[in-house]
Amino acid sequence: MRHSAAAVAAGEARRRPDAILASAPDCPGDGNIDSVVNQQDVDDWRFYSQSYGLSTVYDLNLDGITDAGDEAIIEQNVGVVCANGQTATAGFRAALYKGR
Repeated sequence: MRHSAAAVAAGEARRRPDAILASAPDCPGDGNIDSVVNQQDVDDWRFYSQSYGLSTVYDLNLDGITDAGDEAIIEQNVGVVCANGQTATAGFRAALYKGR
């Protein structure tokens, strides 16, 4: 079965973001994906846990609730710099917003 060039390109475009995200190193506690676990993550966690409560980007243990269990993950990792502050995800975001 032959696929059109457009269908092949569309399939590749859907796989590309997944590949970029999969290439980023694991960085427990880094909810804002800036490659550093710091006070900003604590502050953001507090905002999301008090504003939404349910699963958010700071539901780090993936239990469906942004709660104290997620805060503990952040606190255990405060000060960690992942991959010298550079990940594929951070690079992708920088490229995406370049020139704005």
